[in-house]
Amino acid sequence: MVINAFEHLRVKTAAAEDKTLDLIAEALAATAFGLMVAIPAVIAFNYFTRRLRAMISGADETAHTVLTLIHAPAPGEPKPKESASDGK
Repeated sequence: MVINAFEHLRVKTAAAEDKTLDLIAEALAATAFGLMVAIPAVIAFNYFTRRLRAMISGADETAHTVLTLIHAPAPGEPKPKESASDGK
């Protein structure tokens, strides 16, 4: 749109100048509409991304807690001895 507007400026007539201004106004209106759509979309995306990360972090923490409880020795049961292997 803007390129077409400047193409009209090459012609030195009043009608060409009016057409140029109309095309520039149209381009600015399209830009404003695009920003009105894009800014809330980015805000919503960031909000839900943070919420999802928090939920995943909470789920991960819960999973570690459950696994610790499952693999922990029962009360009164001796702790299993760890082997002293050096990985060779």
